[in-house]
Amino acid sequence: MHFLPTLLLAGAAVLAAPGPRYLVVPGRSIGTVAIGSDPLKSLASLGPPTHAEGALGESWNTWVGKETVAGNRPSQLDVYWARPAEAAPNSKARTVQLIRTTSPAFKLANGLHIGSPVADIAPLYPRHDKAFNLQLGTEEPRSLLDAPFDGIGFELSRPTRGHSAAIVAFIVHAPGVMLYKQDFGLKSYLEAQARK
Repeated sequence: MHFLPTLLLAGAAVLAAPGPRYLVVPGRSIGTVAIGSDPLKSLASLGPPTHAEGALGESWNTWVGKETVAGNRPSQLDVYWARPAEAAPNSKARTVQLIRTTSPAFKLANGLHIGSPVADIAPLYPRHDKAFNLQLGTEEPRSLLDAPFDGIGFELSRPTRGHSAAIVAFIVHAPGVMLYKQDFGLKSYLEAQARK
């Protein structure tokens, strides 16, 4: 009989929202990195990126983590920043516009996490749409579902025999941005990274 309270406490811990450092907030942030923030300030605590690529005031930056995730790859945090749309053409201002993570440490307050089945997305984000497919190196192609009005995309594994598609990455962007229309270069950046 003593195991029942322990089981209930363990179940409550699983359902509890993560602390701010590991919380994914659609349309706003992944952990401490926020949409619309100054990248030099908000990313300083992460140290230099493992990889950076950019030109003409746009930049993709990747930090490789220690956890191993799908396909035996290390986890990643990818951040894209550029001049805000409302900034003057000669402005040097830059803001974070897209954040992606594959780290299982992060989850949403509603319980979605890396590994959640695709069927869990629709009840929480009924206005979602398929954005595009990704071919990451030699891995199976992945698909991307986007809930543009909420500001979150879900990168999904391919279903396999006996297993449904599952979330392998969260992608946070400003609400109202449609990943299949906005040219962040996400698809080409991720596909190029996988070939390295």
